[in-house]
Amino acid sequence: MLESFEGEKGRARRVEAIARQLLVAGNQALAEEIAAAVELRAVPAGATLIAQADGDADLFLILEGEFQVLVDGAVVAKRGAGEHVGEIAAIQPALLRTATVVARSDAVVGKLTEAALADLGDRYPSVYKAIAQQLAGRLMQRNKPAG
Repeated sequence: MLESFEGEKGRARRVEAIARQLLVAGNQALAEEIAAAVELRAVPAGATLIAQADGDADLFLILEGEFQVLVDGAVVAKRGAGEHVGEIAAIQPALLRTATVVARSDAVVGKLTEAALADLGDRYPSVYKAIAQQLAGRLMQRNKPAG
């Protein structure tokens, strides 16, 4: 799975998967830059990618696979290819992680450091707008009454 995104042979697939990310919105130049900046990571089913209350601040682009998002042990959302996780800590590194993210299936993610995200956001302001829109949607989802 990971191998299909690595090296020169996997570069086109990596760029294509990143271009489909909600925060990239098809911007080919941005996709190329992110593809060069991310650290690819294989995440086996059941593994924790992000742990609630941890102090790291990386953003993860989900290239393949599915994850569940848990807050205080309760599943609050699912995320899959084309989506990202970890944006709150990435844009506000002083905050601890607000959720745990666990792979529901074998997955591949691209890790983007907080510094790399800040650099890209300075040059591509649409990145921050996309993150703000995602956060607004997630806040509405979390505040929706059960039932």
